Amino acid sequence: MSQIKEGVEDNHKQLNMIYQEIVSIQTHMHHLEKKTSDSIKINAPRIDPSQLQIPEPSEETKKRPNNPKILKRIYLRNSTEVACKLHDKSIDKILYTQKNQGYLAILGKLGESSNILKFYGISNIDNREVLVFEWAEMGTLKEVYESRDIPWITKIPIALDICRGIAFLNSINIFHHDVRCENVMPKLANFKFARMFDDATLNLTDILKVIHWLAPEKMLEHKHDNNNKNYKRPYTQKCEIFSFGMLLWELCFEKVHMLIKFESILEESGAVHPQAVYTSRFISLKELVSINSQAVCTNGIINDDNKIIESQENNKIIESQEDNIPIEHMNKLMLEI
Repeated sequence: MSQIKEGVEDNHKQLNMIYQEIVSIQTHMHHLEKKTSDSIKINAPRIDPSQLQIPEPSEETKKRPNNPKILKRIYLRNSTEVACKLHDKSIDKILYTQKNQGYLAILGKLGESSNILKFYGISNIDNREVLVFEWAEMGTLKEVYESRDIPWITKIPIALDICRGIAFLNSINIFHHDVRCENVMPKLANFKFARMFDDATLNLTDILKVIHWLAPEKMLEHKHDNNNKNYKRPYTQKCEIFSFGMLLWELCFEKVHMLIKFESILEESGAVHPQAVYTSRFISLKELVSINSQAVCTNGIINDDNKIIESQENNKIIESQEDNIPIEHMNKLMLEI
């Protein structure tokens, strides 16, 4: 017991150090925006291209779907497999603005959390700027559930880790903005849309890619009518919780949620989320499914028929799986904030 206690205390100390360093970077960024100090410079880590070596392809890597925007390399500094992510050349210059350098510096610190994919720095491959991240051998959670069935005793701790990652981000005033299985490794990844609480939300140019996880009030910003320009809602914690609920549904059923009629959503207004409630107690599989329902439920958005359909599917999961799961595994999901 004493060893466990020491391990927990060490983990808390590490998270506190990460928190303090991120707060320091955020303070510097605030000074830059207010132009109170021209001497402050924030730089994301830079990796010498010679330190990134092409590896011998493994059998597991060969099985993974080919993604031309992700290049696997060996980071010679610590002999670690890394993913080098290519992006559009048009944002090369934007990448080096002080604000974005600040975001990348914060991203580097976030990677010290065990629930966030580690960011090593910026490098250059074949005259293309790349962001260097920790390599995820199995790919995204979406790739995993599309290629094999994930047992329930594995889904529950995965959901817990995702929740811990989101909670950690929220504790340092950052919203992920794009929570879905495609961005889970199963650690949280793809901070393309991530923003501080008080920053403006990035425009999502291809709304159809994320609409299944997007909170209804944010969908309304994309209505094609004369009043659209005046309809702006901030991205709040409730929006993040909604996306997490949709991710849980996706993880539970191993498919994208298709029950919501998006046309009717865009015709509605005044969507209201229930109060987000966090708990530290143990919960069962049935309660995990219930958390999903509570997170995505909104007033006047999902019609009665869809609620019945969703309830029936949830019950099928519980009836077919509950008897096969040991009690100790059913009680693993804790929402720790």
